[in-house]
Amino acid sequence: MTRNSALVLIDKMLSNLTLDNIYMYSTKNGLKINPWKSAVMFFGPNREWSQDNFKVQIAHESIPVVSEYKNLGVWFDSDLRFKKHV
Repeated sequence: MTRNSALVLIDKMLSNLTLDNIYMYSTKNGLKINPWKSAVMFFGPNREWSQDNFKVQIAHESIPVVSEYKNLGVWFDSDLRFKKHV
């Protein structure tokens, strides 16, 4: 395993750990996070590890990785160019 791949693995593990902490905090404080209405999007030019079997989970449910997402009527894309919205 190269140093870069080890760092990517650590990033992936920390991402899921952070989401677990957010989910537990939210549940404890009466806020429900719906995994079926959630998606993961990576922003910026360095998204090389965003599609390689990266599994994000909330409450043991996998969250899809997307390149476009609509939120409150606004379409976002991973380049932040709003191509689909305009």
